[in-house]
Amino acid sequence: MIRCNGGETVDTDFKLNRTDSDIRAFYGIGDVEYSFDMIPFLEEFPEKDILPVAKDSFGNYFVIGLSQENSGKVFFCDHEKWMKPKLLTDTF
Repeated sequence: MIRCNGGETVDTDFKLNRTDSDIRAFYGIGDVEYSFDMIPFLEEFPEKDILPVAKDSFGNYFVIGLSQENSGKVFFCDHEKWMKPKLLTDTF
């Protein structure tokens, strides 16, 4: 992420914590192809203590917790399950 400032990923299928998906792209900052617009994204979630870091090919998001309780934890937000964050791992 630091070297490329986000962008598409290749061959990133995974299975973790009973979640099967892929990582289509990591978000970057500024004028990049996969830049994120925080306001529309955060309006989809009841919690405001998360930061999107990537998306998959199916319209789902990977987010990192920002609250003291969830700091640094990585969650998967499935659009078919009302975007409720599901814990994938305790660290990025």
